[in-house]
Amino acid sequence: RPESALVYCYTGGTTKHSKCVVVTHAMALWEMEQYAAAVQGSISRSDRVLCYTSAYWGAACFGQLDIALAFGACCVFVPSEPGVDFIAQAVARHRISVLGTVPSQLRGAYPGGPESKPECLRAILTWGEKLPVRLSAPWKARCA
Repeated sequence: RPESALVYCYTGGTTKHSKCVVVTHAMALWEMEQYAAAVQGSISRSDRVLCYTSAYWGAACFGQLDIALAFGACCVFVPSEPGVDFIAQAVARHRISVLGTVPSQLRGAYPGGPESKPECLRAILTWGEKLPVRLSAPWKARCA
């Protein structure tokens, strides 16, 4: 049933307090359908999506997984590590083409901006925080 619980998870606490939330089957399916509209054909089953977020950040963890599921793409799981340097290293090492992340981690993983990204990374989706135009504009010019 669409309204039945798929999973219970904790939010990451971006609102200052972590809380337990329910993700229903309908919510997960809705999110996957919306990705297709949002990316307008720029992600496909030939892509590789990085899934690096700890399960403690439930919404981001499911967001990364849902990107891969929505397009039948390969989901590459790597262990979460402290800091953000490991994100850029994992993208390069595993030839990741699609990255789902929060803006602050994007900024931290690539302090040199899109000029410092590997050629394989061509699509980025962000969530969970306000995406400043100053950060998004140069990335939009270089990625899907």
